[in-house]
Amino acid sequence: MPFKVIFPDLGDYQRKWRSYSVDKNLKDDWIVRLNNLHLFYVTSVCEGHYTCDDAYPGIALFAKREVFDRLEKLFVDREWLSSVFDGIVASDTRFAFSNTVGVSNDPNSIMMHNSFTPIKLSFTRNDPRESLLLDDKTSEWFDASVRSIERIDDILHAKLATESPVVNTGSTGVNNDPGH
Repeated sequence: MPFKVIFPDLGDYQRKWRSYSVDKNLKDDWIVRLNNLHLFYVTSVCEGHYTCDDAYPGIALFAKREVFDRLEKLFVDREWLSSVFDGIVASDTRFAFSNTVGVSNDPNSIMMHNSFTPIKLSFTRNDPRESLLLDDKTSEWFDASVRSIERIDDILHAKLATESPVVNTGSTGVNNDPGH
């Protein structure tokens, strides 16, 4: 699912992609590929903005609601989970694959009434953007990061396919996955 617009008008920093505002230098290919993952949906993609505090390129995704319970079980085997990321994530990238329990009174929050645990995958480049124009280093980082995210998604998806499906008998009455 395409990401939400947090800042509706960033002027020269954004362009239209379908009906969404996205950072102007993000390649359509990256956006399409991130929106076609098996287990995750995009919540934020930032090219990094040289002129402000948000200078670090990054990608953030949440697990789709229908795989939360099964994906969460993979956190038990930390050694296997760590091995998934070894050799896939570039050395110039900080990543986090996390599950956190939270409570919110926001009916649109994925943590609504602590009904489930949000699982997040995020990539952030270690170094900030170095120019106003999208430089080769940033473009190469996005190419590599999108490939890495796709590979991680494929590995986790394959692992879940070998596991018995978990039937979720509880219903929150709230559809927290904007993609479904």
